[in-house]
Amino acid sequence: MVNIMHHSSNDYVVQFWRNVGGKVSHGVLLLHDNAPVHKSNIVQAAIRQAGFVELNHPAYSPDIASTDYYLFSNLKKFLRGKSFGFSDEAIQAVEDYLDDLDSNFFSQGIESLCDRCQGVVASQGQYIQ
Repeated sequence: MVNIMHHSSNDYVVQFWRNVGGKVSHGVLLLHDNAPVHKSNIVQAAIRQAGFVELNHPAYSPDIASTDYYLFSNLKKFLRGKSFGFSDEAIQAVEDYLDDLDSNFFSQGIESLCDRCQGVVASQGQYIQ
């Protein structure tokens, strides 16, 4: 187990890739964001060594970031109008929301990604609703 407190985020990601590399078959399509730790030479080498095919990730866009257009937008609707006296109450409300989600919620969000990407391409990168 990696102790994150004593390692840089780059060390943590490298350790993750070393652990995953031997357990996941070659030919995996990998899509992750453009965080500096993901683009470091050592992480890129680990990805290649694992045999993963890295997909190009576009610059940040809320149109195709499933957490923005799907997860957080629905969470914001759920929380709208509620007020909390303590942070523990807010945390509990979010946990309750996540616990009550339909089992298909996340797969529906991922499935909608294809349509959203096509919309971004069709609009030539302009913001879509």
